[in-house]
Amino acid sequence: MSLPGVFSVVAVILGVSFLIFFHELGHFVFARLTRVRVEVFSLGFGPRLFGYRRGPTDYRVSLLPLGGYVKLAGEAPGSGATGAPDELASKSVGARALIFSGGVVFNLLFAVLLFPVLFRVGVPFLRPVVGAVVPGGPAWLAGFEEGMVVLSVGEREIIAFEQIASEIAISDPGPVRILVRDAAGKERVLEPEPIFDPQNGFRVIQIGPPVDPDRRIEVDRGGAGWDQGLRTGDRLVQVDGDSEDVLARLDEAMAEGRPVELSVLGDEGDRRVTVTPRPREEEKTYRIGILPPTNRIKAVRGLAARRGLRPGDRILRAGRREVLEPSDLEEELRASQEPVSLTVGREGSSFEWVAPSGDEAERLLLDLAFEPDEETMRIVPLPSGPAMRAGVRRGEVVRSVNGRSVLTYPELVEAVRAARSEVVRLEVDRPGEVAPPLEIQPEARPQPEYGFGVRLSDYTYRTDDLVHACVVGWRSSVEMIREFLGALRRIVARDMSAKTLSGIVSIVKFSYRFSEIAFTKFLFFLGILSLNLGLINVLPIPVLDGGHLLFLAIEKIKGSPVSERMLVLSQMVGLALIGGLILFVTWNDIRRWWPDFLPF
Repeated sequence: MSLPGVFSVVAVILGVSFLIFFHELGHFVFARLTRVRVEVFSLGFGPRLFGYRRGPTDYRVSLLPLGGYVKLAGEAPGSGATGAPDELASKSVGARALIFSGGVVFNLLFAVLLFPVLFRVGVPFLRPVVGAVVPGGPAWLAGFEEGMVVLSVGEREIIAFEQIASEIAISDPGPVRILVRDAAGKERVLEPEPIFDPQNGFRVIQIGPPVDPDRRIEVDRGGAGWDQGLRTGDRLVQVDGDSEDVLARLDEAMAEGRPVELSVLGDEGDRRVTVTPRPREEEKTYRIGILPPTNRIKAVRGLAARRGLRPGDRILRAGRREVLEPSDLEEELRASQEPVSLTVGREGSSFEWVAPSGDEAERLLLDLAFEPDEETMRIVPLPSGPAMRAGVRRGEVVRSVNGRSVLTYPELVEAVRAARSEVVRLEVDRPGEVAPPLEIQPEARPQPEYGFGVRLSDYTYRTDDLVHACVVGWRSSVEMIREFLGALRRIVARDMSAKTLSGIVSIVKFSYRFSEIAFTKFLFFLGILSLNLGLINVLPIPVLDGGHLLFLAIEKIKGSPVSERMLVLSQMVGLALIGGLILFVTWNDIRRWWPDFLPF
């Protein structure tokens, strides 16, 4: 069950506020247990709206409904240690430590009690199944294939795809042991060696999440797909008349930004829908529609590696056919019943390499990963692009742009960008003839917005009984604490970027998103937030609970409290650190979500 519209917004506000309030409730409970006078227990911050007084405590509701706070007698710096018996400063180090740890204890307790209930009821997760595998990436080199089920990463049992990335990110340098089950049902261990992804700021093995096997779609209300008749839950049957490679055809159409013809099956039966994308925003970069050849080997494995091919090699020809794209090689090998001679470029020279035929040829194609060759000036024009319309042919070599000599593809791109909207004069070498200079009008094509996408494959994880739910819940709490500490360790060691840290904008956005998926998903996220709130508060930073505990440890060791001057100065430093951290993570959020950083 999901929460619609305004109820999701209310749930987000109340949920995040409850976690802060529950943290303060921990301080209140332990203060009462140690007989410390509580002067104020507030639900919310700011001016008092209403409430009642019972004994020495003012129980109030304040104007800003974001969490709450507890004011204890004798907690202000300079109140001394000889006040009334019911003041904080008069209590023993142990009693004060118990009070200051109360919020952390309650945060952890909330998650430990919540998770078993949720796992018994059922929580939606992405299936722990391998989706797209990036050719040439760590997972590809280790032998991962689409459809494999991930059973464990290291020592951790995996129940959701989201856990895979977390475990990889906090893993030690070197290969990671991953237990998978393949399509034949056979279990085996694969050991990819993660690489650092500068865009995300942590180590990855380059696999994508699984796509819904029924190819159901999600549609943005009011978007292009919605206005043209698509609805969430519709199942893709055909794309541009193709019912075999449906997702590949959809990706191709969206990459080109052209209208796409869909055959879908939904509540209204079979129907055909043509989705014409809307321009989302104007691109700042002008383009003429040419790409470098994609015939440079990025990585090899299996048969290709055993037969002597290497990363950096270029497949120049297959038989009599020039190879500019992987499809050229595929078509030539599949069309021949005999081994095909390949011309391979390596370190400035070339040699002949005989490719196998039949099943071995198919295996060879799977064991080669290609990348664009940006060191050559041979080019491939995009279909119907400005360059093709101006007469540029496939495989021609560019010599100059607007009279400026270019030696690499990036230089060509910069020359076109410098021209902006002005006509580009391209000089090319054309085999067997002298080609006149070609004049090409650059285009600034709008970014297409289709308003729909294929859903990811999810399922509801549910335990068989309450005992099993308690075991899984406790294990999840421990693993999440380990993830937090592991991420902190990796950030300090600079194996993980600090830009991965998130703030209130991300919390609100994810809370809203999960509340729309299912209420149990939203509660599960609150449990994770509760654990993180508790762990952040226990860090030894002045003004946080961990800072108070640090001062109490110093007091216990030296036999007297930290001086008032030192306490005030440290709290000022702590406030500056916390303020700086809040600004930093908020900036991270804005960069991450801009321009769509609001949850709705």
